[in-house]
Amino acid sequence: MFESRQLILVRKYLLVSLLLSILPLIFAALLYDRYVALLVDNIITQRLEANVQSVSEKIQEFISLHSKRLNDLAHMPEVEALFIAEDSQELSDNLMDIIYWVVGSADVYSVHFLRANNELIRSVPGYDQALHRSYFVQLSDINNKQNNILGPYLPENSRPGWFGIQQAVYHEESLLGTIVLKLRLASVTELTSELYVKDFYEPIIYTNKQFYLTSTGTRAESGIHLTTSQNIIPGWELFLIKHEKSLEDPRVKLRYILLLIIAAVCASIIAVFIHMSERLGKLVINLTKGAQAIANGDFSVKISEDTPGELKELAQAFNQMSGQLESMINSRVDTERRGTLGKLAAGIAHEIRNPLTTLKTTIQTLNKAEKDNRKQELFSMVSEEINRIDRMVEEFLSYARPHPPTIEVINLHDFFQSLEALAIGTLSDANIELRIIADNSLCVQADAAQLRQVFMNLILNAIDAMPKGGHLTIHTTKIDDDVIITLSDNGIGMDANTLQQVKTPFFTTKNKGTGLGLSICNQLLTEVNGSLDIDSQPNNGTQITICLPQ
Repeated sequence: MFESRQLILVRKYLLVSLLLSILPLIFAALLYDRYVALLVDNIITQRLEANVQSVSEKIQEFISLHSKRLNDLAHMPEVEALFIAEDSQELSDNLMDIIYWVVGSADVYSVHFLRANNELIRSVPGYDQALHRSYFVQLSDINNKQNNILGPYLPENSRPGWFGIQQAVYHEESLLGTIVLKLRLASVTELTSELYVKDFYEPIIYTNKQFYLTSTGTRAESGIHLTTSQNIIPGWELFLIKHEKSLEDPRVKLRYILLLIIAAVCASIIAVFIHMSERLGKLVINLTKGAQAIANGDFSVKISEDTPGELKELAQAFNQMSGQLESMINSRVDTERRGTLGKLAAGIAHEIRNPLTTLKTTIQTLNKAEKDNRKQELFSMVSEEINRIDRMVEEFLSYARPHPPTIEVINLHDFFQSLEALAIGTLSDANIELRIIADNSLCVQADAAQLRQVFMNLILNAIDAMPKGGHLTIHTTKIDDDVIITLSDNGIGMDANTLQQVKTPFFTTKNKGTGLGLSICNQLLTEVNGSLDIDSQPNNGTQITICLPQ
């Protein structure tokens, strides 16, 4: 139930975080989509209208250019003389040059001179029967400032479409006649081709004769206007009409792509949050179990650190806290134990050693006076047991009330030589070969007496671990500012359970002893900023590593 509540709480927080992440994203996407839609509409509309305006100006320039040429032609004296003469006459070379310059453009079909009564005087080049016939059926007469626009006339009978610019010729405010410049209709409509976009829209010119002209100069059907019309000349307008596809189609496609991306991002965020929820939920459960285990006194529980980022740091901090808490509790327990043992040791030293001294003196006196060998052996056994009790009390006192160390510089080569002299007899009796590998220059800072006590205790332990004899090696080396001393034997070794408790006070696997030897060794080394580590496996010997400051 507790785990379930924890997971619900975790998922609630993650759900709130998820909503706070996704909702602004969706709102921003919709706002962006709306803004882009309006922006695109404005840009497209403005761009299309600007393009239509640009093409309209090009058509106006085209018509203005030819109107100016026609106007210049109409004001030539030779043209007035042509209209005044009653009979046809040959045109002067100067006039012919001007006329051919006008009709020399690919956009001009011909130039026609007509009297006020619509009589055709001259056509250059040649006579145009189509114009003559069309003129007498009332050509369009749309005033364009100084000119009239005639037509347009759509292609028919394999003849191209055309339109005309009509210029009046006056003499002393009397109308003499008109000049008609016949122009290629496609020359105007082709200028709109740059506005054509297949399947989307096309340009259309609407004329006074209610024609809808395509960019090729053919008739077109009316449609939905996309832009406002632009006047080219009076009666002629240019605009765009809509085709099958909508200008919104690409935008709609982009919107779908955007929505798809948003959906994918949202799905990814949801997947990530679900994964985080599961991992965080598992971590919370593990932390809860770990806390409960610690509350029950089990400090061996470790939280998995296989998590990303801050979760890994949290797991590491929890495991570090567990280790430090275990160390602190053990230290506190050890301190309290030492305090209790110190008081107890004082009482034992007073209450046990005094009677033991009396007993030992009495036994020695009786032993000297006794003549019976059997009784002398019994007295010797009693005396030995008294000595053993005294040693046990001494160990007990050493552990409970240790003396502060006297730090001095100790040369390891000299130290191990004296140590070998002390232990060689015991090692020889146990059939154990001692090998010492020590650098002559290596020194450590420690209490010489306490250090000798440590190594003698370790050597005696090694002798007990090799009942059939063996090899004991002591090796020294330097790492940074520390000296590492290793003692290796090939004895019976220890199993994992024994190895875990071997430095615990009063723990022993021997039939005799107090179980304080290694505890005292560890304590003495700790007081001089040293350490003692043990590595052992059953039937593979034991290696003890001692680290001391140089």
